[in-house]
Amino acid sequence: MGEVITMATEKRGYTLSDRGTYIAFRKKTDLVVLFQGDKTLWNPYGIIAVNPKKHPHAKYGLAMKLVDFVTGPEGRSIIAGFKVNGEPLFFLYESTEKR
Repeated sequence: MGEVITMATEKRGYTLSDRGTYIAFRKKTDLVVLFQGDKTLWNPYGIIAVNPKKHPHAKYGLAMKLVDFVTGPEGRSIIAGFKVNGEPLFFLYESTEKR
């Protein structure tokens, strides 16, 4: 992604980028953000425990504790509050999917 930002800078073009890469490259480019934070730019991250029937050696119970932590109030708060140079990297949206 960093190479794309560099290329867009050199060619005086436009690109899509994730926030983290843009923030990391901000001092190397004069590109400006034109559009951000909208649900149409949703770039989901996921956390999935492996199927214990297919992978019996996996520690499914521990994996589910991690899933519950990351998707629970404390984990979501940590993710929402994560910033680089004072700027949030993630926007959280409510999922309509149930596990």
